[in-house]
Amino acid sequence: MTKAIVMRPRAVGAELAPADLFTRPDKHPVAVYVSSLAAGSKPSIESGLDIIAGIASPGADRWTLPWHHLRFAHTAALRAKIVDHYAPRTANRLIASMRGVLRAAWRLELVNTDDFHRAADLRHVKTAGLPPKGRSLELD
Repeated sequence: MTKAIVMRPRAVGAELAPADLFTRPDKHPVAVYVSSLAAGSKPSIESGLDIIAGIASPGADRWTLPWHHLRFAHTAALRAKIVDHYAPRTANRLIASMRGVLRAAWRLELVNTDDFHRAADLRHVKTAGLPPKGRSLELD
């Protein structure tokens, strides 16, 4: 059994009250990020965000995790757990989706620029040397 990275909420100003974030989709970073995606990629990204939220805080999902409170220490620990438990391409998809939500939180002014850049400054997982993925097509 792996340990979770437990998120403890910090005090926030009235304009960032968690109740507002969870009831107003136009202010929730997950809703903003997911709405920017193509319809075909939404289910995969949403399930990935649920995975990340569950690792960060047991019982949390993409809607209840306070994404705007994630800092570099949290995202680096999340990346390490993701890399340990998922294939490289899946890990990169999960890390990219976490960056996307962090970027949405920054654009919504829920996190300052320095905290966003530090939290999102995560290396991708190397996939060089892995066999190609996708469909095999034959020339007619």
